[in-house]
Amino acid sequence: MLLILAGLMNGSFATPMKRIQGWQWEHCWLVWSFTGLIVLPMAVALATVVHPWEVYAGASRQSVMLIVLFGLLWGVSAILFGLGVSRVGLAIGFGVILGISASLGALIPLFFLHPESLLRPAGLLTMAGIALLLSGVTCCGIAGRIRETSRPVTRAGLVICILSGLGAPMINFGLAFGSGIVASAKKTGTLPENSSNAIWPLLLGAAFLVNAGYCVYLMRRKSGFEAFRQPRALTNLGLGSAMGILWMGSNLAYSYGSAHLGPLGLALGWPMMMGCVVLTANGWGVATGEWHGAKTRAKAWITAGVLALIAGVVVIGSAGKS
Repeated sequence: MLLILAGLMNGSFATPMKRIQGWQWEHCWLVWSFTGLIVLPMAVALATVVHPWEVYAGASRQSVMLIVLFGLLWGVSAILFGLGVSRVGLAIGFGVILGISASLGALIPLFFLHPESLLRPAGLLTMAGIALLLSGVTCCGIAGRIRETSRPVTRAGLVICILSGLGAPMINFGLAFGSGIVASAKKTGTLPENSSNAIWPLLLGAAFLVNAGYCVYLMRRKSGFEAFRQPRALTNLGLGSAMGILWMGSNLAYSYGSAHLGPLGLALGWPMMMGCVVLTANGWGVATGEWHGAKTRAKAWITAGVLALIAGVVVIGSAGKS
């Protein structure tokens, strides 16, 4: 249920942006970045981790630098996501990026941390579930492509989406390979279920540097900073902060939820959450009328995609009990 909640929140975090008026993308994204990547991760760490600065001092430099590297790479991926979908469309962009993310985010932790499980029932069910999720994402992408027949798909756009997909699971890698920081947190007296919260400030703080830097670059180049002094600025700040709350909330729900799936939790939980994200995003598309008047063929593809995604989530969920 926590993983489903994580997918619902992650798939919904951008919806407040539709109500923001008078701002460009970079203004919205900067507020989201500050709230979701700095304020909330720090607040969660301070509230749940005992002596967080001692945790970082007690962890090896290699552990800290690895988490920072994952954060920087994810930050680049987040920017590439926006650039990619603007070139190929949301449907194809979502399909390529989340398809790659779901696969790598599950297979790499499984392969490197639990190779003995690959040919066991849990590993086989995980790979079968990933195949279903990939087929579901592909069907959703085809449906979106039929609906968006007027948008050209460029080779550069596809390359950007592929690169974004390669970087998208870096958040999961930060949790999966952050054992050094988790162990250090437990030594300071942090409860085991809260120890991974020590990872968030390092991981997302590094991502903030990339995202905020790009937003400031865009504002200096074209849109300026005057938008923050507009009459609607306070309302827009609230909506942008709501985006950050939903997004960081999804990460916390994912972290706690995957922990309850056992040793393979991060390998099983990531593709489950990705499947729920796609389901939620398509649900919002239906609710906001994006599919109104779409061709019957597009509706058939989207229905098949949703069914495959649900099946994939169920199969991977059963892998956690194997």
